[in-house]
Amino acid sequence: AQKLTGFNAWSKVVGNTVKATVDGKQLEEYYDSNGVAKHLEGGSKVSTGKWVLEGANVCFTYPGEGKACYVIEVDGDIATFTSKTHGGFRATIIPGNPNKL
Repeated sequence: AQKLTGFNAWSKVVGNTVKATVDGKQLEEYYDSNGVAKHLEGGSKVSTGKWVLEGANVCFTYPGEGKACYVIEVDGDIATFTSKTHGGFRATIIPGNPNKL
């Protein structure tokens, strides 16, 4: 399988959930096709933000936080998010929105 980047990678993530462990915390995010991002941290706290594609980057904005932009790569069901300012993480893509975020 070929690694996907930019729009092609993001199109594999939109409408699905990504699940990762970041800084020791469970993280799940669901991205809908209307630019809404739902972020579940620690299994209980849900935040609603926005996503937008800017060239090869996907940028997220959540209430009370600045914009965070990541380069995204997808290889099979693994999405890798990398940012010069926010570090990075590797997540598993889970079909749909199983947690109804």
